[in-house]
Amino acid sequence: MFLALILIFLFPPSLILKHCAVIGGLGWGVFIDEIGKYITRDNNYWYQPAIIYIYISFVLLYLLYRFLQTRFPPRPPKFNLLLSLTHKAARFKPIFVALFFYSFYYAIDKLVDLFSISIIHPAFHMVYLKIIIDLLSSLLIILGWFFYLSRRRLAGLRLFRLSLLLNIFLGAVIKFYFEQFSAVFGLGINILVLNYLNVYKAGKIPPKLL
Repeated sequence: MFLALILIFLFPPSLILKHCAVIGGLGWGVFIDEIGKYITRDNNYWYQPAIIYIYISFVLLYLLYRFLQTRFPPRPPKFNLLLSLTHKAARFKPIFVALFFYSFYYAIDKLVDLFSISIIHPAFHMVYLKIIIDLLSSLLIILGWFFYLSRRRLAGLRLFRLSLLLNIFLGAVIKFYFEQFSAVFGLGINILVLNYLNVYKAGKIPPKLL
């Protein structure tokens, strides 16, 4: 991270900015990977809640980025792989199919959690918090389907989006606590579906309604 700062001070940002972003990101990753050693008395690298702190740090960095983005709008990138793939998916796959498969995956995932996480878990407060978040997210999905099938698609898509955001910013924190790095798979699905939904809304719904 220090090297990235030095490079920014020494060279024009237009030439070195991307390289500094990669170097700074690698530095932050190496630092945050060792967080278990920093917050435990016995320097325990495998401290279970460490993954939660790692994920929260990424969430806070993202929120900081969005805050700065509103103050200093960046130039649009020439090419964004994730956005390009999402545009292609939104062009060729119906939104109904995407939402159906996501809802099916979400239901299976919660059924697995129901049988794998006991309510008498030592960290019972985390279990109850997970139950509350899952119930809220499930309710938003059910309401989303209700509005979507009632031809109020804009309201339905907003509820689906709210459910995804709830899972990404809160649900994933709890999921990382119980599943550790295996929770990355579910987080990736949520992010992909959210990107798909944003692209679909931007392309299919008049801007004045967004």
